[in-house]
Amino acid sequence: MKNSITCAAAAFTLVMAAALWFAGCGRSSDEKPSGETPSSESGMNNGSSGGSLTTSNTVTEFYPPGGPVEVAEEDLVGDFSTTDINGKPIRLSDYKGKVVLLDFWASWCPPCEREVPNMKKVYKKYRDKGFEIIGVSLDNDSDDLREFIKETGIDWPQIFTGHGWETPIVIHYSVNEIPEPWLIGKDGRLITKEARGEYLEPLVKKALKEEVEEE
Repeated sequence: MKNSITCAAAAFTLVMAAALWFAGCGRSSDEKPSGETPSSESGMNNGSSGGSLTTSNTVTEFYPPGGPVEVAEEDLVGDFSTTDINGKPIRLSDYKGKVVLLDFWASWCPPCEREVPNMKKVYKKYRDKGFEIIGVSLDNDSDDLREFIKETGIDWPQIFTGHGWETPIVIHYSVNEIPEPWLIGKDGRLITKEARGEYLEPLVKKALKEEVEEE
């Protein structure tokens, strides 16, 4: 009887640990998106040419403008153009033919922080085979983000505006919880929005099947 109770307690502990590991950081009830990317009143000009968000550290361009879209598995992920934390242009179409992890995250989010070592390991292993990562940071302070990047050794580009949940690309893709790592195949189609933890490497390996088999 004692052994049964001990085993049950151990199983419960493992289940709770797994739940905590995969639990995400969501919007608070007063942070729900308005249904449109920020207008010119908040620094972004809607229109066919996209717009810009001016922060104290950078000017971040984003295209396309407009309200949220829902992307399901196997859907094509529409192209976007924006700039990273250093002002360098980023277009999803520039990664055509590669497997891309579009990672919505923040340095203040514990599950996001825990995932970094795993992402670094997989990135190092498969980068030369056609795997790339683009971070979309929901941080509000660029100094905090830069310090975190430096401390953890993250070496992939980061899209950053300082507007947190109101970041245009976050609103555009209807992201309401982080981490939300989108794995996009070489054909530009969404494979999953849950490419993390023990599932990340197998998913990347499968998406890069031909390149990995050529080793």
